[in-house]
Amino acid sequence: MDRTAPRRGYARTFGWIWGIAYLAVALLELLTMNNGLQVGGTEILRFGALHNGIHWATGIALIGSAMAGEGAARLVCRIIGVAFVAVVIWNFISPDSYARFVGMGDDLPVSYILVHIITALGALFAGFAGPATDRDRT
Repeated sequence: MDRTAPRRGYARTFGWIWGIAYLAVALLELLTMNNGLQVGGTEILRFGALHNGIHWATGIALIGSAMAGEGAARLVCRIIGVAFVAVVIWNFISPDSYARFVGMGDDLPVSYILVHIITALGALFAGFAGPATDRDRT
């Protein structure tokens, strides 16, 4: 077995891809703060101070854990997965109260609910699937 090239597991891959995506969304929310972002008349991005901070923190945590190794990335993916399951449940039970809590006004764009679902499922898969290996910490 070739040990010179580190193997990138599910969690590290998820951490890099979704970490970059969350940082990009956080930046776009800042850049479109006053107007939001619409595609075909459908609002897909809206700024909320707490929500934006959560996006920055999620992105940094995912990228940081991916840099630390598969073990750290698996742990962070599990934590984020469980947290986002709670957010998804809240989104379904009372999307308006979630939107108000995170500073996004009185309603939550559907795009956020979809991303929350995909994040929860992806993070849980990345955190629990695949072999538990730390050989790529180099």
